[in-house]
Amino acid sequence: MDRIPVPGAFYKHFKNKLYQVVAVATHSETGEQMVVYQALYGDYKVYVRPLDMFLSPVDREKYPDASQTYRFERVMPGRISEGGSSFEDGSISENSGLCLSPEPDPQPQMENRYLDAFLDASDIKEKLELLKAMEGHVGQRELDCICLSLGLKAESEGKTAGEQLEAIRQSVLLMQRYDGSHLRRRDS
Repeated sequence: MDRIPVPGAFYKHFKNKLYQVVAVATHSETGEQMVVYQALYGDYKVYVRPLDMFLSPVDREKYPDASQTYRFERVMPGRISEGGSSFEDGSISENSGLCLSPEPDPQPQMENRYLDAFLDASDIKEKLELLKAMEGHVGQRELDCICLSLGLKAESEGKTAGEQLEAIRQSVLLMQRYDGSHLRRRDS
């Protein structure tokens, strides 16, 4: 299969909801490949579905007006417009402010190396170092993707990239401070 879902990639369901693939797993008893994916709306539930079903075409008899060919199609999150993203109910509309392109950029920008490193960072200290290194080297698209990965609202209106990076850095510091480590019992 040439359309195997990519962990971390975003997919739009034909009913206009946005999801992120967590992993492609193997059922321990049957060996069947399964897709583990998370809703990017509501309570962010995690789902599992057989790979064949995830990749299947839309049933045209049941859903003749569906705009997509396949049940799930990969999308690339783009710039979030000034209207902001308002898809708490999970639906993506032309007015939601979230621009999605059906294909990845054929020529990734140089700045994406920072984004890739940030998304792959294993701890908060590394993320903070990368945010510092990004100063002057990332555009709005990368900033929007970082916000999306952290579950933050992208607030770009009237702010420079540097100001946005500082706001993200402050949010990451807050996450670090309240990560639960202060609740662990210390041995004396």
